[in-house]
Amino acid sequence: HGDAQWQDVVRWSAKMWITYKGISREEASRITAPTLIVLGDRDWAYPIEDALVLLRLLPNAEFAIVPGSDHMRPVDEPTILAHILIDFFDRH
Repeated sequence: HGDAQWQDVVRWSAKMWITYKGISREEASRITAPTLIVLGDRDWAYPIEDALVLLRLLPNAEFAIVPGSDHMRPVDEPTILAHILIDFFDRH
């Protein structure tokens, strides 16, 4: 694993970000699986307003805002995200 694995992840992710066109509102509204949207209230990558649009499109979505958090806090402090995920999984 190690460095080679991370290089693969970066290559796959870069391709996805460059070529991904997104899904339509109609496609999103057909996703019926329980979905959790987690966002920090200080997230520099995804504005809360954009996440709310997605929340309203997905019929079984829930929204969790992590106070005082930016985009990387779940990586830096994974226990915060773990508690949110455990709660969601316990209910679904």
